[in-house]
Amino acid sequence: MSDTIWLRVKATVGPFSNEYTVLGSTFEGKTFSLYAPANSIRVIGSVSRPSTQSDALMRVQIIEANADLRLVALPANPLDSSKTVKVRESQLVA
Repeated sequence: MSDTIWLRVKATVGPFSNEYTVLGSTFEGKTFSLYAPANSIRVIGSVSRPSTQSDALMRVQIIEANADLRLVALPANPLDSSKTVKVRESQLVA
């Protein structure tokens, strides 16, 4: 299985114009953060200042599915975890 899908996250302006700072959470509620390429993010609303956080969708790839959990590959390496994380199916949008 290797489907591309969107994960619900929060995004703010990144350090460079071609990226966003992204906060997401695993199925356990643990937070992860990363700098994601702008072409992998769909911002819902507006992110104009570094302190402005907005709902967003981040493109991820499903690696494995088991019941309501999905192991997904992130578009960049997180600052505090591996490049794959487990999320609930309800956190994903087709």
